Amino acid sequence: MFTKQPALHESIMDELISFATDLRWVRRLAGDPSYRELTRTIPWSPASITRNLSGTKLPTWKFVEQFLQACEVDDDDIEADWKPRWVTIAGMITPIDSKTAPNHAATAARQIAGPVPAGAACEICGAWVVDHAKHDDWHESLLAERKPTRSFVRRLAG
Repeated sequence: MFTKQPALHESIMDELISFATDLRWVRRLAGDPSYRELTRTIPWSPASITRNLSGTKLPTWKFVEQFLQACEVDDDDIEADWKPRWVTIAGMITPIDSKTAPNHAATAARQIAGPVPAGAACEICGAWVVDHAKHDDWHESLLAERKPTRSFVRRLAG
């Protein structure tokens, strides 16, 4: 019996699609070998390759590494560029408890994403806010949709 996976957040889906698209570009740059040709150098069926490049789920690191090697990507580039990106996306999908594991995903994310955009934490909800007007409108829409709790109103009046 199959169980339906919970829907991933839109930003995670965007990362998955971008990652899969970049893998397909690597294949194109390698001369666009057919999936059947790739099966001669990597132990994956054409159907598995199709699924892994679809952008609907994150392929295993083993697949990504073997696929990139089959497309003649340099091992140093795989380790320096592709692995940190894969680790970051994997951490977005399945976070590891920060109390028990080193924060490699956050380090990789900082290396890939660069500096955090300018902004400030919202004193009401704690979100990192870049566009304060838009965020204030969001809070107003919440107030319009439901009767706020006293603690929420106290924090809002602050």
